[in-house]
This record gives sequence, structure tokens and C-alpha cells, in this order.
Amino acid sequence: MNNYYRSKIYLQTIICVMCLLVATSITADTVFTIERDRAVLRDGPASFYDIITELSRGVRVNMIEEQDDWYKVSYSNYRGFLSPRMTRPAPERRDVFSQMGTQETTLDVSQHAMSAGVKGFGERFSQTFRGDKDFLELALASKINAQRYRSFKRDTYRGMNLKRIRRRVAVPASDVPEYYSLAEEGLGLGIASKIAALGLYNNQVVHEYINFIGNLIVEASDVYDNTYKFFILDIDNPNAYATPGGIIFITRGMLKMIQTEAELALVLAHEIAHTARFHAVIEMEHRKHHIGSDDAFAAMDSFFEEHLPDAISEETKELIKDLEEESFRIYETLIEGRLDEYEEEADYLAMIYAARAGYDPQGLQVLLERLISSNSLSNNEHYTVESNRMRINKINANLKKINYPGGLLINRERYQRHKRNI
Repeated sequence: MNNYYRSKIYLQTIICVMCLLVATSITADTVFTIERDRAVLRDGPASFYDIITELSRGVRVNMIEEQDDWYKVSYSNYRGFLSPRMTRPAPERRDVFSQMGTQETTLDVSQHAMSAGVKGFGERFSQTFRGDKDFLELALASKINAQRYRSFKRDTYRGMNLKRIRRRVAVPASDVPEYYSLAEEGLGLGIASKIAALGLYNNQVVHEYINFIGNLIVEASDVYDNTYKFFILDIDNPNAYATPGGIIFITRGMLKMIQTEAELALVLAHEIAHTARFHAVIEMEHRKHHIGSDDAFAAMDSFFEEHLPDAISEETKELIKDLEEESFRIYETLIEGRLDEYEEEADYLAMIYAARAGYDPQGLQVLLERLISSNSLSNNEHYTVESNRMRINKINANLKKINYPGGLLINRERYQRHKRNI
């Protein structure tokens, strides 16, 4: 063996050892402290996986390995996946919801207990909005098949370097809250039950496809550790809606108007952006001086009295009573699309999220132009002809700010195959 090959083998050996040492320094014996509220362990590295337990701030967990940008950790008798964000400090929440539905976390709060808390709030808000009560159970129970999702994801990104794309396209920093309280999730569930009362479109193949695309976007966003669920409304008008907590609707009419998977990704990304930046909750915070209704909520459901006696204080119950009238106005704002000041941010973030998920962000402009030319009617002010023209102008300007690479996905054929089922 000549000196060249000896040197080459020696160098490769050194590199391998260094890589092993680096990997060991990241994984073995590394301890993280939970720095944020609502930190949960999941049984897989994505936000749609079931919650194993919720962890208190200050709890220390042991690193096992890093997988798909999540930390696999151990704590007590648990092993699961933790969002890296939970190990970094965040500013305290100081909004109208911050004192609602926040209980002192034990070291073993299950998915069931958390869902029950959200459901309790959701039932109250659903009564307020006269929503579809059956939807509460449907939404809480809805989940995607992890194995089929992983297969779909592999097929989608075959030959693509997502890490390179995401390094190139960064999400703008934000100082908004990074989790929804039980009360906010309950408000979103109540609002969603009202929207669902318009009628759901039941097609499991298309429903799964929409949720797969939605979760590709979620994984590429800065809210990758929040759970999102996507539903289809059986109405002809082209619309989409987002509710606090991560329930998103897209109409059958919008799916018929869309021509490519990239356009679908952008519509869903736009709605995800509204929740990622807490637009509805910020709007409520701006209006909190209006809250003063005495006849809004009666006493909380017996669920809270019987099962969570320490979770809801008398002060919180009074706050909940006062919230009903204003929360209904928030619902009307969401459903009619009057949050104009937030639309530019949602469009801009949608293009960033979509690009990071591998989709061509120009699809948003193409879709809006198609909506204009079709003269489609919409009860949502953000999809009127005048609003679409204004949005296109801003989209063109913002596209120049996004350093996205060429060759991103459009996926017309796969979308058209699913569209034939609608």
C-alpha cells in the first residue's frame, strides 16, 4: 500500500472518529431542562403523533438522539420525542387568555387529560356559537396514519434536499406566543364546531391527502410542534378558514378552483400562518376593553367542577363569562374575513412555509389571478375580486424578498388525480 492510500485511510479514520465524538457529545449524557409551558413528549418526531405526557417547566430530560429535527429523550419511565424549542426560554404570555385553562402541570399529564380540558372549554364555546356538537368528538379523535404519511413524504421529496432549502429560506423571527392555552384551543374548537355546522365533505381519500399536505407545511414552519387538523367543507364557495388552536377548513369549492398541489399547499400555509401568528387572539387582546358581559357564560360545565377543581379559579370563571360576547365577535371576524391587516403577513409567511416545504411559492399569485378571472363569489372578504387584486400586488413585492431556489414542486398530476375524487 503506497503512502497516498495510507494517508487517505488515516484521514478517513480521523474523520470517522471525529464524527463519532461529535455525535456522542450531542447525544450521550446530554441533559436538557424544560424551559417552556406546554412541553410534551410525543411517540414520534412530528406534531401529529400522540402525546405521551406533558412535562413541567424545570424538569430535566436526557438526550438519546436527534431525529428529524426533534430530540428523542428519556424522562423517568418515559421515552419520547421533544421539540427542541421546549429547551429554550420564551417570554411570558401576557394576553387575555394567559390566566385561563392553565393548571399547575403534574409530572404525568396524559393526552386524555389535556384533550378533556380542551373539550370542556370547547363545549362551552360550542354552546355559545350553536355549533355542531358531534364535531367536537370528531376533531379531538381525528388523526392521520403515521406510516402512510411517512410513505407519502418519502415519495414527495424523493431526490430533494430539504435541509438545503430550509437553510436558504428562513422564517422571520416573531415575538408572539408559541403555544395555545387550553382555553384558546377550546375557543378554536367551539368556533370550528360552528364552521363545521355548514356541512363537512366526507371523502376519506381526499381528507387524508389534505391532511398529508397540511402536515408537510406544518413540519416546514416555525410551529412544527403544534398539532394541526384539516377538514373539508361541502360548500361551493372558494374559501378557507383557520381557528385558534390549529383546526383548519378548506371548502370543496376552493379545492375545485385549485389546479396544483403547490396551490393547495399555499392555501393551507396561509391559514397555518394566521394561527402561527395568533391573529385572532391578538385581535381579541386589542378588544379586551369591550369585555364586560354579565350574561355570557353561566357556571363552567360540571366536568370542571368534578374533574379539575383546581384548574379553574373563580376569577377565571368570571373572565370566561365576560369573554362570550367578544369571542362571538371574533368568530364573525374570522368567518367573514375582516382581519385585513393580517392578510399580508399570512400571505408572506405562506410563501415562506410553502418554499421550505419544497413547493413553488408563485402558486399563490396564480391561484388568486384564477379566482379573479372566474368571478367566483365568496362570503370571505379576503377572496373578493378587489381584495385579491390588492393581495397580488403585495405578493409580487414580497416574492422578491424570499430567496427561494428554482425547481420547487408544483405537482399538478398528483393533485389532479385526487381532484377527480371530489
